[in-house]
Amino acid sequence: MGRINIMYNAASDKAVITKTSTGDYFSPSMPLVNIQNPQLSKPARVTNLVQGGAYFLVDFGVPTRVDFIAFAGVNFSATHSTYFIMSDNADMSLPVWASTRFARPVDGGRMVYFTPNPSPIARYLKVELRDNTNPAGYIDIGRFMAGPAWSPAINFAWGAGFQWVDESTFARSVGGQTYADIRPKYRRLQCAFDALSEAEAWGSFPSAYDMMQSLGTTGNLFCVYDPDDLTNAIGGFMLPRRSIYGRLAELAPLTEIMPDAKPHSWALTVEELL
Repeated sequence: MGRINIMYNAASDKAVITKTSTGDYFSPSMPLVNIQNPQLSKPARVTNLVQGGAYFLVDFGVPTRVDFIAFAGVNFSATHSTYFIMSDNADMSLPVWASTRFARPVDGGRMVYFTPNPSPIARYLKVELRDNTNPAGYIDIGRFMAGPAWSPAINFAWGAGFQWVDESTFARSVGGQTYADIRPKYRRLQCAFDALSEAEAWGSFPSAYDMMQSLGTTGNLFCVYDPDDLTNAIGGFMLPRRSIYGRLAELAPLTEIMPDAKPHSWALTVEELL
């Protein structure tokens, strides 16, 4: 099992993202800039699937480490393809790293791609998405995140788990029938860390302390439960299935367990954003 990875204050959110394809494939009313909006209900939409797909360039401003690339709120079909390339040059000459071009597992509108270890560092990231036979007739991209992630050296303790949360309410009539006010279901991830180092707990970005201070309970993050899920025996879809785009549900205390050795404990609860 791999170690949890959490991306928050994504470098891509502070980057300048521009279209690189010939022609305007993004809907004027649902522009590319929407991929930096935390609300998945406001996606960017690619409407011209015949001539091309979604091509965009992420300019971080300075050389930036990219541990993984994540999408949420997408409607990619099984035949889509993705391609990523990083360089210190905007024209992608002398690339630092480039991925292969093929379809990647998608589940619940989420897709995750981990860069090779050690993670590449460059100023520019180019993203190419193709989905010419998408039955919807368009591509929606609700959220895009790329950059460094927090991943403690010692993983969370046993007992971590996901649960579905259903806040639908019920009313019973005089005759005994039950009527439901149905609300969308969302997921909750709960886990606990029992051996965070002082830097992982209290350091500057990225750390547990910095995560709570900067996000509070309103900021957003992308959490990958197990990067090794891509090779899970029941299928690579487990990687996006056990990933969650959400927020901190609570700001739990950082607890010092043993003052001499300075390991710290912290409970993490993430609630999904829809």
